[in-house]
Amino acid sequence: MIALGDERTFDQDPAFALRMMVDIANKALSPAVNDPTTAVQVLDHIGEVLSFIGRTDLDMRATAASAGSPAAAVVMVTRRWEDFVTLGLTETREFGATSVQITRRLRALLEELLETVRLENRAAVEEELWRLDATLADGWRDSVDLDRASEADRQGIGGPAHRTESHH
Repeated sequence: MIALGDERTFDQDPAFALRMMVDIANKALSPAVNDPTTAVQVLDHIGEVLSFIGRTDLDMRATAASAGSPAAAVVMVTRRWEDFVTLGLTETREFGATSVQITRRLRALLEELLETVRLENRAAVEEELWRLDATLADGWRDSVDLDRASEADRQGIGGPAHRTESHH
């Protein structure tokens, strides 16, 4: 079934929902607004969407009619899991790279995704964790707060921090 309309909807296009949330987080992180707490709250929702998508079999395809039978088909290009991860997290990581709250919340989000997404989707999460570590190493290397910025914290700052084995 195909639905045609003037605008995308959240139900039809989860990437559209992610794009809207990322825009809100990025605006909150702009120098004019400077509201990392709002960006952390948005990351909560982004994490929920990514967790749902990450548990979904995105490779599931409708099978065409058996060979030799005439069949009409519509081919739709769909996003890969890696596309959703990049869309949902890259810009917020970049814009929030100097915020302890954002880096801590991102690490917690990524660690949660590692535990909840399908096995085949974990490599993209590990790649994003690597990118977060590289961002921290570059921007925080001379900071006394590198250890704090590297901790996982669902609240950004304020929740119980825990250090993972890879950060000792």
